[in-house]
Amino acid sequence: METAARQLQARYFRITRGDWIPSGSKGPRSTVFRILDEVASFDRVVLHVDELDKFTNLFEREWSASIASDLWNILDGKFQWAEYLRETLFPDQKKPSEQELARRVRSSLWIVGSGTWQHVFAENHARPAIGFHGGSLAETMVDFEAITQSAMISPELLHRFGEPIFVEYPTPEETQRLLLSTGISGLARQLGIPISADQIDWRKGGMRVLEVLGTRLTIAL
Repeated sequence: METAARQLQARYFRITRGDWIPSGSKGPRSTVFRILDEVASFDRVVLHVDELDKFTNLFEREWSASIASDLWNILDGKFQWAEYLRETLFPDQKKPSEQELARRVRSSLWIVGSGTWQHVFAENHARPAIGFHGGSLAETMVDFEAITQSAMISPELLHRFGEPIFVEYPTPEETQRLLLSTGISGLARQLGIPISADQIDWRKGGMRVLEVLGTRLTIAL
């Protein structure tokens, strides 16, 4: 995503559910206002909502419901323009009008989302479902059909983002680069444990496989 933003000569802004500060919360500046800060300061902004699958959790808590409400409003282009302008200082630039901010959001804010939908793997482990290839856990593969048929992507997200893109499992070469970039190869070398790309079985949990491996090596170190 960041590379694509650079190619588009756009500002890259990444946010996850864990980083999100809901509107109206006391303390740090809300995520909605931080996004508007970017829109007000840059001609083009790529907003990357990462870990999008975590935004679809049950909203039994007020905090989670507030985060979800913020996200839906952003995807629908609904912002609290007047409140933002009233609470924001613009020391290095002229204060924009509500109309100008709205225009910039419509024309210059590009929103993309990504997620691993790890609970699709968990669902398949517990109960084989349509869309998963193979009859045993060892043969399990999660693909675009599996994710869409599992109903794990909520209608709210599908409606707002349009057609999703499914990224295939990493090739051995890509897996090797991931082992290097995540530091797993380095940890393994320190412990004298040989780690190679062909040892990573993406069928057993997607990117969570690397998370678990990295955690185990860190604890062992």
